[in-house]
Amino acid sequence: MHPIALLRKWNLSYTQLANELHLTEATVRAWGFRSTAKKFRHPSDLVQRTCQLLDEKWEREKKAETESQVA
Repeated sequence: MHPIALLRKWNLSYTQLANELHLTEATVRAWGFRSTAKKFRHPSDLVQRTCQLLDEKWEREKKAETESQVA
């Protein structure tokens, strides 16, 4: 999962996402630039996999929270 997709899906700030990934905010912002921008960067495969795992974890936690509220 692309980090910017994770940011948008979970309504995170650049700072929050940077903290979750243990990276600088500048690095996270660079992934959101247009591909023609001088400072644009592609996220590594490791970062994209980490974002996928975070998304799966948060989905499970959200589902568990929802189920506990119903019970």
